[in-house]
Amino acid sequence: MTLFCQHIIFKIMIRNVLLFIVLLCGVNSYSQSKSQSSWQQNVDYLIDVSLDDVNHILKGEIAITYTNNSPDALSEIYMHLWPDGYSSDTTAFAKQMEENGDMDFYYSNEKERGSIGSLDFQTSGKSLSIKATQYKDVVRVQLLEPLKSGKKVTLFTPFKVVLPKVFSRLGHEEQDYFATQWYPKPAVYDVNGWNPMPYLNFGEFYSEFGNFKVNVTLPENYTVVATGECQTIGELSANKPGMGDSVAVSSTKLKTVQFTASDVHDFAWFASKRWGYVTSKIKVDGKEVLARVVAAEPNVKDLKHIATAITYYSENVGTYPYSHATVVHGELKAGGGMEYPMITLCDFMSDEVIVHEVGHNWFYGILASNERTYPWMDEAINSYYESEAMKKYKKSRGDVTEDVMMAFIKDNLLRNE
Repeated sequence: MTLFCQHIIFKIMIRNVLLFIVLLCGVNSYSQSKSQSSWQQNVDYLIDVSLDDVNHILKGEIAITYTNNSPDALSEIYMHLWPDGYSSDTTAFAKQMEENGDMDFYYSNEKERGSIGSLDFQTSGKSLSIKATQYKDVVRVQLLEPLKSGKKVTLFTPFKVVLPKVFSRLGHEEQDYFATQWYPKPAVYDVNGWNPMPYLNFGEFYSEFGNFKVNVTLPENYTVVATGECQTIGELSANKPGMGDSVAVSSTKLKTVQFTASDVHDFAWFASKRWGYVTSKIKVDGKEVLARVVAAEPNVKDLKHIATAITYYSENVGTYPYSHATVVHGELKAGGGMEYPMITLCDFMSDEVIVHEVGHNWFYGILASNERTYPWMDEAINSYYESEAMKKYKKSRGDVTEDVMMAFIKDNLLRNE
C-alpha cells in the first residue's frame, strides 16, 4: 500500500476516533485534574559545543540552572543522557528496535554507534556523585544539600557526544549533522514526582521549559540552523542556494554561531555543507514570522506549506509565538518528520508532512504534555488540526484529489469487508 493511501486510511481512523476521545476526556476530566498542579519547574541552559566533523564528535560544556518551584525539597536530579541510548544492545532503544524487527542497530558496528561521556557534574566547584538507574541513559545526580522550594542550583559539566550513524533522530549521515536529544537534560519533576524516561525510537518526550543560550563552533562553510534566534551577524541573513549532492572540503577556518531561545522545552540544531535555504515572511496578528526551508535543493513551494500551518493554527488554536518556522530536509529514521521548537526535520517533504510537523509547534511545542504517557494529546489532536488545515488549503485551490481518493479508499474498504 502506498504511503499516501496509508495516510488517507489513517485520517479516516482519526476522524472516527476523535469523538470517542472527546467523550473519554469528559469521563477522565476529574481524574486528570487531580494529577495537575499550579507550579512548574524551570531549567535554563548555557551550552558551548564544537563539532569535530572528521570523527563525528561533539565536545562541549553545559551549565544547567535548575529552579525548584515545587513545594518539595529535592535531594537529587534525574538526568537524561539520551545519546547513551545508542551505546549498546542492552539499552531500551536497542531492545525496542529489535522487538520491532528493525535490526539495523543490532548489526551495526562500534564505529556506527553513539554515546555521551566525559561527564563531571559539579556545583560550587564541588563534584557531585552519580547513581545509576534501571536505564543506561538516565542517571541520578546527587546534590550537595537538598534544594528547597523556591531555590535554584547551577550544575556544570563538560561532555562529549559520539554521534551515531542515523538510526533514529540523533546522528550524522556522512557530514550532514542532526543534533537532537544531544545534551544532558533534567527529567521533569511534577506533582507525580520524577518522570525519567529512556530514549526510544517509538515514544516521544516530556520536558521542562526554560531559556537557552547555545554557541556552536564548526567549520566556516557549514550552514547551521537551530531552535531559537540566530545572534551571529551575517549568518542566515539572506537566501542561499544549496549544493545538491556535491560536498565541499571542510574549511580550516572555524566559526561560532550563537542561538538564543526563551521559554522553550528543547533545543535542536542541524548542520551541513550542502544545504542552502529559501525564505518568506508570514503575517500573523500584526507581526511577521519568517518561514525557512533548508535543503540541499530547497524548493520555494514548500514555503507555502509552512504558511498554511502557521496561518491556520494561529487562527484556530493560538497565535504562533516564535520569530521563525524552519523546515529542514534531512535524514530521519523515526517517521516522516520530527518536531522541535521553531524547527522540524523532515525526511519526506510533502504538503501534509510539513503542515503536520510545523503544527507540532502547538502540540506539543506550546502545550508540552507528557507525550510518552499521553501520546494522543500530541499526535491525535495535531492530526485533527492538520487535516482541517489541509482541507481548507486544498479547497481554496480547487484541489479535489483527496476527496476522490477518500471515496476510492472507502469504497475499497467496504468491498474488502
